[in-house]
Amino acid sequence: MSRVLSNHPSVTCHVRDPKVWKEGDRYYMIQGARTREDQGVELLFVSPDKEHWTYLHQVTTREKFGCMWECLEYMEVGGKSISERYDFH
Repeated sequence: MSRVLSNHPSVTCHVRDPKVWKEGDRYYMIQGARTREDQGVELLFVSPDKEHWTYLHQVTTREKFGCMWECLEYMEVGGKSISERYDFH
């Protein structure tokens, strides 16, 4: 799974540590990554079946915070899930 999803053009081959969870009828996945500009980012994907993934977007900080993000974790913020905070459906 990681090999296929790490082909995003803005990141290097350093993509790892997928975290997958189910929300409603969809699966979400975050992966830690390193951009070509040596900045740590999180890549967010969605899937209906854990087999076919669609890239949604990249999450990062305003100021550089490390060159590689690893061992990411998902949590709700303010009692809202990620799909409630952002319109991903």
